[in-house]
Amino acid sequence: MNDIAKPSQYTRQAAQYKAVKAISAMELLGEMHVVVIEHKGERYELRLTRNDKLILTK
Repeated sequence: MNDIAKPSQYTRQAAQYKAVKAISAMELLGEMHVVVIEHKGERYELRLTRNDKLILTK
């Protein structure tokens, strides 16, 4: 019988999450609380709302 436990889906997801770069919203958005993201020739605006929520618009 094999005593080695196979990693669960949760364990695999946790390992993948650790590999993802994390950045604070305030560091990303800066003093203006907004950043423009260009993707495939399109521009998107990520901003912090008055209710302290993030919103992404095209």
